[in-house]
Amino acid sequence: MKKLIYIFLCFSFVVTAQTKPAKKTKAGKKSSSEVKSNVTEAEDSQPPPPQVFEQVIEEEVFVIVEEMPEYPGGQAAFDQDLKLAMKQTKEAKEKLFVKFTVDKSGTIKDPVVTQEGNCVDCKAALLEGILKLKKYRAGRQNGRAVNVSLTVPVAFNIN
Repeated sequence: MKKLIYIFLCFSFVVTAQTKPAKKTKAGKKSSSEVKSNVTEAEDSQPPPPQVFEQVIEEEVFVIVEEMPEYPGGQAAFDQDLKLAMKQTKEAKEKLFVKFTVDKSGTIKDPVVTQEGNCVDCKAALLEGILKLKKYRAGRQNGRAVNVSLTVPVAFNIN
């Protein structure tokens, strides 16, 4: 129904824009040259085509999507790879949360530790380790790959 109204409005706008009243002569009649010039002006001056706006969702970062990003091998592989990628720190028993974005290609971007603990070395090691991980399988919304924000808890139990 909205499309029908839109088409009607566009059509009526085009018709009214193309029909200009011709100048009348002293006798009140339109001269034949003026009528011909109005017809050619209407044919030559076509209105521009209507602009089509596409919804851009490519740069939007989702929190929940139909298919969440998945690390190759699952959560156990993520934990193991992160443990291997992080530098060894001194003794620490902490639980930190790291927030990052998995982009459309599966790359990890913009990691941030959201809950800071007492161990400064742990934070630096965690951020460095996250960036060394493999690519995720990208999240999907409406059949398209999208950017997704993830928050992951990481426990340090180093003695």
